Amino acid sequence: MVGGWWLVVGNLSVVKNGKAVDAEGKHPKPPVRPIVPQLQRMFPGKRMEDLTPDQQYSVKKEDGLAPRALNPSLQSFVFTSLKNGEARETGFQYGDLNHLQFNPTDPNLLLYCHEGTWHELDRTWTIRTDGSQKQLMHRRTMDMEINGHEWWSWDGKTVWFDLQTPRSQVFWIAGVEMATGRKIRYHVERDWWGVHFNSSRDNTLFASDGGDPS
Repeated sequence: MVGGWWLVVGNLSVVKNGKAVDAEGKHPKPPVRPIVPQLQRMFPGKRMEDLTPDQQYSVKKEDGLAPRALNPSLQSFVFTSLKNGEARETGFQYGDLNHLQFNPTDPNLLLYCHEGTWHELDRTWTIRTDGSQKQLMHRRTMDMEINGHEWWSWDGKTVWFDLQTPRSQVFWIAGVEMATGRKIRYHVERDWWGVHFNSSRDNTLFASDGGDPS
């Protein structure tokens, strides 16, 4: 069954196939990672009754997301030509593929994420529409580090994302230059942080929609 995000740019559309089939046996399933209760991961040594209602909400939400990160299914992308209707399935990988964004200046380059508990996966990826050059944009370096809500710069030369090292403690707007791999970080005070960000055309001004207690 094909479902989820539909995205169209130029002469291509893309949708993820959430139930991809490894017909040729080329994509062995990775080992299943044990699911640890998120209360233990996020608030070590505490009980649910010790948490605020917002913290309890976060724990329950992450418990629901954890299987998508730790025991993902095989998924793929289906790219369809809007000129002739020809469809191509490619990009097979184990992960919940989400947040699909074509590059604004290179319609054959796709930004996407592996969805789930951010502190338990490497989230932000790019891939060519022919299935080549799958690339991880940011690799986690510490326990409970998170990055996500990725977006393209206006000129398509930089991938930006929310980065926290670790989660809810040290906040950054971070970027990676596609051509060089150069990493960029701008420190953000806790009260400046937001759930979603965007940037000006010259990458000198950033805006967000604000955060919330959870």
